[in-house]
Amino acid sequence: LWKFDLSGATSSTWVLGLSGAALFQTQSGQPITAGLALGRDPATGKRWIFVGTGSFLSTGDSSDNTVQSMYGLIDDGGTTAVQLSDLVQRNIVVVGTVNGKPIRAFEAHSTMDATKKGWYVNLDNPTAGERVVSNPRVKGAALIVASIIPPSTNTCDAGGTGYINAIDAFTGTSLTEPYFDANGDGKVDASDQVTDANGNPLPVGSIDLGVGMPTLPTVIDKLLVVGGSKGNLGSVRVNPQGGSNQRISWHEILRD
Repeated sequence: LWKFDLSGATSSTWVLGLSGAALFQTQSGQPITAGLALGRDPATGKRWIFVGTGSFLSTGDSSDNTVQSMYGLIDDGGTTAVQLSDLVQRNIVVVGTVNGKPIRAFEAHSTMDATKKGWYVNLDNPTAGERVVSNPRVKGAALIVASIIPPSTNTCDAGGTGYINAIDAFTGTSLTEPYFDANGDGKVDASDQVTDANGNPLPVGSIDLGVGMPTLPTVIDKLLVVGGSKGNLGSVRVNPQGGSNQRISWHEILRD
């Protein structure tokens, strides 16, 4: 990730920030091929940058099982780069199915260590080769990320699978409340939780909506809609958790 100093009056004076060093380098050279999202933690006022890693551009990408990750980084305006050791690792702790759909849950909600500059989650459970190739989105407290698991043989294959992921943007852990109507009963409540190995209830944090490899999802009020490589649409009722309604399209009315 690069940071640019655009404070100069003309473009000829714009330079790379941090004296030309990258703001952050991913672990093991993980590629960033999608865009990023920005957010400000309402509790602390800190600026955050969110990005996922992975590539799905060439035939060799299909069989690449390098572990990819999701990152949340604090940009404190300092002059030093963020190192991997500055981040706290968060984990996927439950993998299973609910109402016939593959799901996952992230570790229980917790606060950020004040000495850390963000978090990361490795996308290696349950399938190697999972990656992020579309922009993440911040909706209220939730970071929404589509991740894909390509077919292992052909980049142009319409198969593959993937998840829509929803985690707390500013901690990298589970949200404080369920986000997905995972059991399909038309409500988002305590029944949309799973238990970890210690019997603790956790909100479903990832769901496979059966569209193949999902694209960038759209959240319209309390409905999340996404297309995928199978050519169909999937949808699920969600709990916005602080996200406000926003215009997603418009039509210009021309007068004579």
